[in-house]
Amino acid sequence: LRTLYARSKFVVIPILESDTDHGATSILEAMAMGKAVICSKTTGQVDVIQEGRTGLLVPHGNPSDLRKAIEYLWENPEVAEKLGAEGRRQVEREHAIETFVSNVKSIVSDVILSKKEDSDAKHSRTFVPATRAVNNVNIPSAAADAKPSPHGPLAPSRLKILMIFHFCPNPPPRDLGPAKRTYPLLREALRRHDVSVLTFGSPEEERSFRKQLGTLCDRIVFVNNSRPRYINFFRRAYALLRGKGMFFTLHSRKMQKKLDELCRENHFDLIHCATPLLGFHRFPTGVPLVSDTHNVEHDLLYRSFLESKSLTGKAICYVEYKLGKPQEIKNCEKFDAIVATTKRDYEVLHAEMPHHRISVIQNGVDPSFLEPLNIDVEPRTMVFTGLMSYFPNTHGILFFLNEVFPHIIKKVPSALLYIVGKSPSKVVQARASSNVIVTGFVEDVRPYIARSQVYIIPLLIGGGIRGKALEAMAMKKAIVSTSIGCEGITLKDGESVVVADDPIEFADSVVRLFDAPEERERLGRNAHATVVREYDWEQKGLQFDELYRSIVKERTIR
Repeated sequence: LRTLYARSKFVVIPILESDTDHGATSILEAMAMGKAVICSKTTGQVDVIQEGRTGLLVPHGNPSDLRKAIEYLWENPEVAEKLGAEGRRQVEREHAIETFVSNVKSIVSDVILSKKEDSDAKHSRTFVPATRAVNNVNIPSAAADAKPSPHGPLAPSRLKILMIFHFCPNPPPRDLGPAKRTYPLLREALRRHDVSVLTFGSPEEERSFRKQLGTLCDRIVFVNNSRPRYINFFRRAYALLRGKGMFFTLHSRKMQKKLDELCRENHFDLIHCATPLLGFHRFPTGVPLVSDTHNVEHDLLYRSFLESKSLTGKAICYVEYKLGKPQEIKNCEKFDAIVATTKRDYEVLHAEMPHHRISVIQNGVDPSFLEPLNIDVEPRTMVFTGLMSYFPNTHGILFFLNEVFPHIIKKVPSALLYIVGKSPSKVVQARASSNVIVTGFVEDVRPYIARSQVYIIPLLIGGGIRGKALEAMAMKKAIVSTSIGCEGITLKDGESVVVADDPIEFADSVVRLFDAPEERERLGRNAHATVVREYDWEQKGLQFDELYRSIVKERTIR
């Protein structure tokens, strides 16, 4: 059987609907051989195959979808290779005989050592799901050259982590703005550790979050910070008048109270904050602290100051920048380690804190964007996606509409632009026309990306890494971007992206691509290969895992 696996490009395992985990052993054997797996989506298989990461799941009894999945991997061997490599790592990490034995030993030891019956139940639940203990394989020698997991068995070394978020890490399709990063990183942490969540969020967000992740988290605590807009405006103005700036508005007495309660009731090995601006809160002494960053916020304000067209806007951005910069740096220094998303952000922080521990862990891409969609491309179409309440997105699309789009319409009167994203401003909505479609929030942005010939990123302000660019790359789209729009991403001008900062040059690049299918295909193919190779969330999760363990170990030695 190993010989057959070794000869195959990938393995197809169609299974009829069942309440048992039929085929699990065959799936694990194929994954252990480093082969991508296409399997029917039935009970049990979703516990083994990670959709879009280690294989593809298709509805059972649907030959058409099964055929499409087979054709996709046949036409994209680099994807099959990537899925197979990730599957191999998953088997090494979670399903090897040694891991199975360690899991059983840990569970038995934990039960023996526990003093309370309810504690027994709790601890047994915190270990890996039953499928990880039951489904196991001897890893074949034919794949022995695969790199082993650096952390060994999963269950015995799980850390107890408190993750704190300034925005709810909403699951798709509500994973807007910061959630594009926080949700997948939370999912990765839950795979390896016992995680409690403390976050700002509305009752509606809490219901959605508990429905998706409630059974996976140790503790979930929401702090409802919903307020009328005018209250938020006055809070920001009051903070500005007091010389504290808008960053300080993230401090909350309710959040502090819940944080204190959680830390009194639990012993955490580590606390992870989604932004250093949560550092305005007080943390327990002796607990290692790690903070992620989405942007360097004061740098973003400075760029906004430079780009703002109004004197009022410039003045507000500059004052906020001057007040916010020392606050952000002071907060960063509270943490044992800071994580930047790009090399540029690292350099900005390193210049202010040359002796502080700063790591770079970039974003990944949602695996669903790697799946093919059978949607015809519409000629002469462009698309821009993003959370439209985020100022750099609004600023960028207005720059495009005012200075780039007129040149495109002059040459291609039928050109069509989709502006896709939640909360577009009234100014943006007013630009809707027969050539401009402003959608507002949509459940799924992929169909809009799929039907467009060109993906545009006309940003002039930004920080961190552009999740929108990674999504377009995953969907093999030709991208035209400003330098800032693709900043921090491994894209090469003319090879996997077209970079244009001048409005006329930007317009000419889009018009040229309208009638250049071979160039669009080449740009999209190269961009797709890059995102498959470098922007996988599991890789990023392992990087965070290594950082967590390193910080905890250092604190233990001290």
